[in-house]
Amino acid sequence: MVTQYLSEAQFRQAVRKPTEDEINAAWIEAIAKYNLTTDAPGHPVISADYLPKGTTEQAQAYRDILNHEIKGARIFGSPGAGLEDSGFGEAQRKSGERGEEVFAKLLTWDGILDHCVSYWSVYRPDENGERDGDTDIDCILQFGSHILLIDVKNYRSGLEYHSLIDGKAMFCSYPLLHAVANPPYIHSPNMAFAQRDVQNYLAQHGSACTVESFVVLVPGRTGEAVLDPDITWPTGIPAMSYSKFIDEMKRRALADRSYLDFDPGMTREQLWLSTLVKHIYNGPISHIDAPIERAQWPLPTYDALAGIDTRDASAKGSDGRERKQWKGGRGAGQGPRRAEGSNGSDSSDSSDSSGSSSRAGQAHTPPARASRTGTTPFGSPQRRDEHHGRAHGNGGAYAGDRMINALPAMEPHDASFALMKDAHGTMLPLRFSGVSGMFVTGAGKNGMAVCMSTLVASVIASHYFDVTMLDCQENSTLAQYAPAVKAYVPIAEGLDVLASETDSIAVSMRARRMKLKGVGISDFWLAADHGGLRPQLLVVNGASRLYGDAANADEEQDARTIRRALQRIVQHGNASGMAVLLIAQQRSSDLGVAAELAELAQECQTTLCFHLPSPQRVQQVFGTGETVPQFGQQIALGQAICRQDGQPPQLVQCLNLASSKLAELKL
Repeated sequence: MVTQYLSEAQFRQAVRKPTEDEINAAWIEAIAKYNLTTDAPGHPVISADYLPKGTTEQAQAYRDILNHEIKGARIFGSPGAGLEDSGFGEAQRKSGERGEEVFAKLLTWDGILDHCVSYWSVYRPDENGERDGDTDIDCILQFGSHILLIDVKNYRSGLEYHSLIDGKAMFCSYPLLHAVANPPYIHSPNMAFAQRDVQNYLAQHGSACTVESFVVLVPGRTGEAVLDPDITWPTGIPAMSYSKFIDEMKRRALADRSYLDFDPGMTREQLWLSTLVKHIYNGPISHIDAPIERAQWPLPTYDALAGIDTRDASAKGSDGRERKQWKGGRGAGQGPRRAEGSNGSDSSDSSDSSGSSSRAGQAHTPPARASRTGTTPFGSPQRRDEHHGRAHGNGGAYAGDRMINALPAMEPHDASFALMKDAHGTMLPLRFSGVSGMFVTGAGKNGMAVCMSTLVASVIASHYFDVTMLDCQENSTLAQYAPAVKAYVPIAEGLDVLASETDSIAVSMRARRMKLKGVGISDFWLAADHGGLRPQLLVVNGASRLYGDAANADEEQDARTIRRALQRIVQHGNASGMAVLLIAQQRSSDLGVAAELAELAQECQTTLCFHLPSPQRVQQVFGTGETVPQFGQQIALGQAICRQDGQPPQLVQCLNLASSKLAELKL
C-alpha cells in the first residue's frame, strides 16, 4: 500500500481541488448510481434532520473510550495539540481535537501503542526535512522500519460514505434513506504532500524505512462510519473506518513480526520525527545524516520502559507553550487502567491468534464497537400506547390542584400540553407552536424539577419532537430519559462535547430553512405537514452553569460556543421548527441569573419563574420593561409566574405527574 511515485504533472493534477462544475457533474452521476433524493434536477437533498441518535450501548461505548487513558511504549506529543495553530473555526478545532483524542485512546485500548513509537501533532516536513509552517500530520506510528502517517477525521458517525470524485471528494448518506446527510467533503491535499516529502527525504538520505499514509474516520456516539473501499484521498491514500484500520494492523502483525517487536533503541529516524513534534521541543531539527547530541534529544511525553510520564508535569513545554493535558481526557472521570508493569518490554511475547497484542494485563475489556444499526425505537408502539393510555385526551385524571395521574396528550393544532392552571383553575396550555425559546428558573425546593420532568416526559411521549438533551446538572432527574431521546449529553463528557453538539444543532437550522424554502414554506408552524420535517427541541438542564465563571480558558471557549449557538436558535429557530428549553436552577445565595442569561431569557417567548427569594430577582428574569405582579416573597410549591404568547405575566399552578407514576415511566 506504499503510494506510487508520481511525475510532477501527475502530482499537481492529483492535488488540484475539484471545480464547482466538476462537483455538479459528479452529483448527477451519484444521484443515478445511489438513487439519491433530489430537490432540483441534479441537486440531491442535503439534510441533517435524520441523523441516527444511536443506542444506549453506543453512547456508553463512546463514554468508555473517552474515559480511557493514553499510554504506550513511547509517545511524543499530545493528540490534537497542533490544532491550536490552525485557522479552523472553534467548533471545527474542537471536533478535530476530540477525534485525535479518541484515536489515541482506542489505539491504547487495542494495544497498538505498546508496539510502536507514536508522534502526535507533527509539523509536516518539507522536501529538506525542515518544519513546513504550521501545517501538521495528526499522527505518525513507527513500527521498526515501517512509518505510517495518519490523518484522523472526526466526521459524522453511523452513516455510509461514498466516493463523489475519485481522490478528491466524498459524501455521506443515511443507511436506510436515499438522502445525503452533509455537504460533500472536499479532500485536503495535506497528506499527499506529507507522503511525498517524507518518503523522498528518507530515501534521499539513505534510510531504509518505508512510508505509507492513511485517512482514518474515528467512531462517535452513534457508532462507526461505513466507507466504500474505493474512497481515497489525493494520490491514492486509502480512507477507512477505525475498525478497518485495526484489521489491517492485525493482518500485518501476522505477516511481519516487526509490527510486534518493539525496539527500545533510538534510531536516527525517531530522532528526526521527534524534533518535528509540536509544542514539546523548539531546538534544531535532527536530520537523518546529522543527528543532534543526546543532551538535545526531545523528552517523550510517555515512555513505558524508561518510566517517563510528563503528562502531569510542568504545564508548559520546552517552547513555553501550554501543554494539552490528556491524562484521563478533558472533563472525564478516571477511566480503566492497564495493570501496573504492563509495557512494551514484554508485549511482543504476548500476541494473540489474530496477531494483535494480548489484553490480559488490562483491568477492563475493550469498549464494545458501537454498531451502525441506526436509530433504535425507545419502545414498541403497542407498549407505548398501553403505558400512556391514548384515551386520556382531556389531559389525564387530576388529583387535587397540581397532581395528575397520567401524562397529557399533545394538542396537535398548537403542539401544546395541558400542564398549567390559572388563578381561577382554568386550564392553560403550555404550547410549543411558534416558540423558539422557553426559559424556566427558580431557587430552592419549589417543585420545578418534578414539573420539568413531567413536561419533558410529555414531549417525549408525544412522539412528535426530536429531543436532544444537554444535562449540566449533577444527579439530574432528566437522566432517566436518556434512552428515549435523540441524543443525551451529560456534563461528564466535557464541555467540548456539549459545544460540538449544540453548534451542530444550530448549524442545521440553515439546512432546514433551505429545505422548507425549496417546498415553498416560509414558516414551519404554518404548514400542516411542516415540509416533512419534525420539530426539534433542545433541552438544556442546569443552563446557569454555562453562564458562570469557567474553570479554565478551554472551558470558557466551549461555554461561549454553546452560548452563541443557544442565542442563534432562540433568535432564529422559530421559522424552521427549532426550540430551546432552558432550565436554569438558582441557589438562594446567588445574586441572580447571569446578565447574559437574563438577556437571553427575555428573548424567549415563554418564561416560567418558580420561587425566587426576592422581587428583585424575579424582576431580573422578566426585565425592567415588564410589569411583574408581586405575589409576595413565597410562591407556593409548583406555582410559577408565567409569561406566554406576549401576554402579561400571571401566577399559574404547574401540574406534575404523581411521583409514583413518574418513577414507573418506561419511555
